[in-house]
Amino acid sequence: MREHEGRVYSDEEVKLLPNIPFNHPLAFEWKVRKKSSEKLVNYLSTKKLPLTILEIGCGNGWLSHSLAKIANSEVTGLDINLTELEQAARVFSGHSNLQFIYADIFDTWFDGKKFDMIVMAAAIQYFPEPKKLINRLLSMLTKNGEIHIIDSPLYKSEKESEEANKRSAEYFLKQGSSSMSQYYFHHTPSFLKSYKFSLIKPSLLEKISRSKLFPWVIIYKSAQ
Repeated sequence: MREHEGRVYSDEEVKLLPNIPFNHPLAFEWKVRKKSSEKLVNYLSTKKLPLTILEIGCGNGWLSHSLAKIANSEVTGLDINLTELEQAARVFSGHSNLQFIYADIFDTWFDGKKFDMIVMAAAIQYFPEPKKLINRLLSMLTKNGEIHIIDSPLYKSEKESEEANKRSAEYFLKQGSSSMSQYYFHHTPSFLKSYKFSLIKPSLLEKISRSKLFPWVIIYKSAQ
């Protein structure tokens, strides 16, 4: 499915992400992801603290690599897509503060592990129960830790979410990968009500420029 959508990149292309040629079929999507990732990296950099960072669903590792450029950071990229994970480890092997792990976030390997920041970029839609996921992640945060969710849509109502799920099912069927719909979910912000969080919407300027940035959600450990 990823090959069909043009989402499989060469090692040389991965090294340059999120920068990509303007004539690439997914150039606009990468423009959006570049903007959201820069905002996240800038925010974390202002903390001026040593940070242990976990990225869930890191794929080919481009964002984990960007996060590893933050001073005094230790970054772990996690995914269950072994092919992309092996590419990430190969392309970014020269960074001592960056490692990649093939595992599920609910594996017992993570029991007792602690991180200052946990990042999910275009990843929460692969989890059917966001509250179960967030509760798991909160248990893995340090005292003042944060969870960051970017590059994923959150729908205003259950009706909109259901309609989006139907569109996805139709899309996957059309692409000849109907089984994908059982692994792809559209959520509303309702799961956030149990937590202390900030929901940062795109600015007016970003809306005018049609950047189509998704909301940036920060969930704080300190409320637990």
